[in-house]
Amino acid sequence: MNLKFRSAIRSFRLRTLPLSLAVFTALFKPSPWHWLFLLALPLHLIHLKGIWTRTERALDPMLPLLVMSTFILSLILGISFIAA
Repeated sequence: MNLKFRSAIRSFRLRTLPLSLAVFTALFKPSPWHWLFLLALPLHLIHLKGIWTRTERALDPMLPLLVMSTFILSLILGISFIAA
């Protein structure tokens, strides 16, 4: 796969992430605790902006941000579904 295609796929995933989580949350026991995932949304938006504006090797610094934001998202989702 070329780099532009991979970047487009990654961009699509990050754009649909909040929508997918919102639909899932609305359908599965809608509780205020379940909406805590929105706290991680700014990190994903920063990452999305970064991959749109960079190419090739300049994308490398964006990987740690993606890892951190995904880890924080999973922690928030775990906490919110246990607490609700």
